[in-house]
Amino acid sequence: MRDDRFLGVFFARPRRVLGRLLKPFSMRHRLALEAIGSPFVNPGSRATAVDLILAVRICSLDDPLEAVSGSSFSDWFAGVKMRRRPGLLEFHSAAFADYVEEFSTPPSLFFEPKGGGGKGVHWTLTVATALIEAGFDEERVWTMPEGLAVWYYVAGSIRKGAEMEVLTTEREDELPEVDAAIREAEAKVAATMRKPRAATKPGR
Repeated sequence: MRDDRFLGVFFARPRRVLGRLLKPFSMRHRLALEAIGSPFVNPGSRATAVDLILAVRICSLDDPLEAVSGSSFSDWFAGVKMRRRPGLLEFHSAAFADYVEEFSTPPSLFFEPKGGGGKGVHWTLTVATALIEAGFDEERVWTMPEGLAVWYYVAGSIRKGAEMEVLTTEREDELPEVDAAIREAEAKVAATMRKPRAATKPGR
């Protein structure tokens, strides 16, 4: 059964922001952004030019430590342009947010996953542990598109008997009367992905 959310994550391709080619947004990228308190993984905070430049560096370099330990002339020049023309900051920030969303889109679930909530394990670690146990290489787990990792986890959990069911986009088209329920389910999943805890994240 077709699911455009899965297809979008599976076929997502890297894009450029501020002239830098971004790598597929991964769980490693999310952890690095969380570590510096980036507003791009902490909705409600307004991003500055420095926030955007750091986020772009983190998502374009292999080593997050290298990304936050220095900057280039092109980064400095991009900051100058965005300070002089605020519209550029909004434009590039929106492009970066779209990039994160494209690579992070999780399944829409009928049932809220249970297990592991409130035990202090970051949801990315829960997903990573499950995929490594399933045979994925550790480096691949942390660098694959974040949404794809969650899709693999959810599919594996369902195969093992977890009480979850994916609401596909094809089924949504067949059941327009459940629009309100869909919005509520997507809001729950999106809110969970923004929280630094694993209470309700798919992958538990």
